Amino acid sequence: YFAYGTVASVSKYLSTVQTFPAVTICNLNALDFNNPNTTAYANWVLTTSKLSPTIVPRSSDYSIYLVRKYMSIIKSNAFSSVNGNSSYIRGLGYSIESILISCFFNGFECTSNDFYRYYSYEYGNCFIFNHDKGDGSSLKTVSQSGPNSGLQVELYAGESG
Repeated sequence: YFAYGTVASVSKYLSTVQTFPAVTICNLNALDFNNPNTTAYANWVLTTSKLSPTIVPRSSDYSIYLVRKYMSIIKSNAFSSVNGNSSYIRGLGYSIESILISCFFNGFECTSNDFYRYYSYEYGNCFIFNHDKGDGSSLKTVSQSGPNSGLQVELYAGESG
């Protein structure tokens, strides 16, 4: 009479902690032309290369060709003159502070200090989240997937030129 059926359920979850991969963020707009220094630098490079800083459209294909040619000249000048190590040249591109709108890792806010900057010829300033600095500092880890785990970033990509 006092005997009741019992159901027991046992689940085993294996929780492994894994190193979160490095995530690289680059902007296709290598130079920030909202910055007056960038515009002045580009005008200087083009003028010293005997090119007009103003593109007069003749046809859309030709104008696109000129924009790509001019950007190639400007980027190669910036890269070759200082090999991307000058703070002035770094200042011509986007900084992590100017593109990082919001950042969360494992549900906690992350900041620009969580990113390592390097210079790419093609993309200008690039930033790595969870970069192995080689100094023994621990890399970020994850133990589960889902909307509150891992990296969530909102970025400003700049205006198309």
